[in-house]
Formats: sequence, structure tokens, C-alpha cells
Amino acid sequence: MKKIACITVWLSAAFVLFAQTETGVAQDSVYQKLLQYRVEHDSNYRQLQMQADIAANKAEKAKTESLVTMEVGSGNTQFVLNTDADKRGVTTAPYANIALPSYNNTGIKLSVPYSKVGQRQETGAEVSVSTDIYSKNAEAKKYTLNLAQSAADQARRAKEEGLALAEKQFLQDIQRLLDDYTILLDKELSEVKAEIQYNQTKAQGYADSSTKMRTANLELLGAKREHQDADFNFSASYHAFAESCGLTPDEAPQMFLTSLWNSIPVQKAADIEQYPQTAYKKLVEAEQQHTQNVAKRDIELSPFSIGADAGYKLCNTKIGNASAKNEHSVLGGLSMQFPGGKAYTGVEVPLSDPKNTAIKLSFSWNPFSIQYRKLDKKNAELEDAIERLKIEDAKEQYQKQLHTNKTAKEQMIWQQTATADELSIYKQNADDHAQWYRNGVISKVESLQAELEYKKAEVRYAKAKTAVMIFNIDTALLFEKR
Repeated sequence: MKKIACITVWLSAAFVLFAQTETGVAQDSVYQKLLQYRVEHDSNYRQLQMQADIAANKAEKAKTESLVTMEVGSGNTQFVLNTDADKRGVTTAPYANIALPSYNNTGIKLSVPYSKVGQRQETGAEVSVSTDIYSKNAEAKKYTLNLAQSAADQARRAKEEGLALAEKQFLQDIQRLLDDYTILLDKELSEVKAEIQYNQTKAQGYADSSTKMRTANLELLGAKREHQDADFNFSASYHAFAESCGLTPDEAPQMFLTSLWNSIPVQKAADIEQYPQTAYKKLVEAEQQHTQNVAKRDIELSPFSIGADAGYKLCNTKIGNASAKNEHSVLGGLSMQFPGGKAYTGVEVPLSDPKNTAIKLSFSWNPFSIQYRKLDKKNAELEDAIERLKIEDAKEQYQKQLHTNKTAKEQMIWQQTATADELSIYKQNADDHAQWYRNGVISKVESLQAELEYKKAEVRYAKAKTAVMIFNIDTALLFEKR
């Protein structure tokens, strides 16, 4: 009872404590301060931020790898230790490779072999250039890069949506707190009504030992007990909520609630038609998956490639004090890959002795590859058909979502308007009852009953505002932000 009697005092204190300028209310309202704290300390949101950074780094790595790759090495280095000086020596072959995957897979290889065993010394240099005349290598690198970039974009959007999800969770926690507060008000109201009934029965002249008075007294005692239980449950909920917002729970939670629900923004229910169908998440995901898989299948079902390479090789051999012997040769080759097989032809021409030209040939083929290729093509057609069906399903889901959201929007608008109108009526009723009580027309408990009804109307209006905000968040999350 004392809590109810002090409501006016708490409201006045809340006003003094949280009063701000109009600009200050918009920027530093209780709602915004608590929301900011929740976002800053939300573990899920921080994880989304880190995951977005990881995905962005992977995309940057994939971009670099698609442009150029480089490798340098010592090659196979061997030290031969032997007491015989003619067998003691060292061999090595340092090298450097550079490849440009996105530019016809062009590559340059440079090797500088060196060997000295006993009196025999060999030095040389080998350089070769290779490139694809026709292949899907560039498309494959582009596909890999697009996958990484798509993952980075998705992680970035998830991070942005993390703010909305954190706010949604905050609003849902507010709703649960208001539900517990509503139960508390209901129990307080039941106690007030039981007290009114008890006083009316007593005023009718019934003795304390009468059945009528005992019944009224038991109902009042039961109402008080339920009120105390509800107060305990609400106090626990309030403490948990306050701690989650970085606050130290005080002794007047109703004061805090009043300042909180008064600072909850009033929003208009979002119109789903303001978002284009092309941005509908399920449709975007289905179309994106189809586009990526089309590119993947095109690469996998086109194993034809033709490549060429050319090079130059120098070898200098010297034994003891004898004159050095130089050997020069040029190399060239043509490689081809086709379904189930590959072939290569190459030539090495010594410049000092062209008649000693060497020709290299290689060929391999899997006879079952023709059947495998037919099955792969059939599977590709079926996969494509499935993906197109998913796109159509997503379009149908959008139409259903359109209808569902329009209905929900109308309900949200009605609920918010009705609770706002109801609030003003209950406010006037509470003010009238307070005046009648001061004039001695009605009892204190009758005035408190009207005050409690007004507080319940405030809670309903606050819940209506949070419901609209959650509805708007859910609607926005149905679409990709562009």
C-alpha cells in the first residue's frame, strides 16, 4: 500500500532526475543510454564485428592471390662430406617463381643450379615462361575471389544487423519486465478491490465472527499474499534487467520504469512495400547461390585447356684447370587437357648442336571419362532446375510475407493508437478520482484503484510502442540493406 501511495512522489523524483532539454532527450534518453550499454557489452555483437574483420581479411588475401603469387627457395641443397677431396662437394639449385593467375595464368620461373664436386664444377641458369592459350583458370580465380568477397559482404551485413538484433533483444527484455510489472499491478489492484469489498462488508454491520466478514478477510489476506509474491518476482526480474544494463538497482523500480517507458521512441509501423522485392533476403540468397553455382558448373564442365611454355637453359661445366664448356639450349612445349585426359609435346634444341634436338611426348586418358561427363552434365541440369525452383519459392514466400506483414501492420497501428487513446482516458479518470478523494467524496482505496488502472494503461502503451519497434526491426531484417 505504501508503494501505491508514493507513486506521485516517485514520478516527481523521476522527472527531476531524468529531466533534459529537448535535444538532450533525443540524444541521451534513458532508453538510448541503456541500449548503448547493451550494444557495447553484447558478446554476440562483438563476435560479429570480429567475424566481419576475419572475412574482410580473407577476401583481401584471395584478391592478392588472384593477382600474383611468388615463391623463392633454395632448391635441393646437398653437402657431400668425404675425406676424399674428389668426392667432397656441394650442390644447390635456388629458384624464384612468379605467377599471374588472372592473366592467362602466365608464369615465369628462374633457376640457378650450382654444383661443385671435387674438381668438377657446374653452373647454370634456367628461365622459362608459361601461359594458357585457352583455359578456365582466370574464371576459376574470379569465382574463388567472388566467393570470398561474398562471404565478406555477408559478414559485414551481419555485423550491421547485429545492432538491430541487439536492440530487438533489449526490447524483448523490456517487454518481459513490463509483463512482470503488469502482474504486480494486477495483484495490487486485486488487493485494493479486496480491501474495498472488506470495508463495504464491514460497513454493512457484519460482525467480525460472521461468515461474511471471515470470507472478506480471507480474500483480503490472500490478495495481500499474492501481491507480495508478485512483488518478489518483479523485484528479481528488475534486478536482473538493471544489472544487464550496467545499473545499480535502487529501491524504487517503479520510478525507473516510468522514466524508461516514457523514453521509448514512438515509431510508425513500417510498410513492407517500401522495400523492393529484389532485396528480399531469401530471394537474394537463392539468386546469389544460383549465380555462383552456374559459374562453378561452367568451370567444372569445361576442362579443356591449352597452354604453352618456352625457356632457355645455360650450363657451364669446368673440370680442374681445363677450359670451361658452355651448353646453350632453348625449350618449348605445348600442353592440352581434355575430358578424362591430357597430352604434352615439347622440344629442346641445343644451340651448339641443333641436330641433337630432343622431342618429348606424353599422353594419358581415362576411357570412362565420357560416361562420367554425361552423368555430370545431367546432374548439372538437375541442380540448375532445383535452384530455379528455389528462386520461385522465394518469390512466393515474399508474396505471403507481404500479406502477413500488412495484416500485422494494421494490428500494430490499431494497438498503438488504441492504447494511446486509452491512456488519456485512464489518466483523466485517475486525476478525477484523486480530486474526489481530496474532496472527501470517495475513499483512499477507490482513488488508488483508479491510479492502478492508469498505471496498467501506461504499461500497455509502452508495450505497444516496443511491439511496433520490434515489428519494424523484423521487417527490415527480411531484406538486404543496399
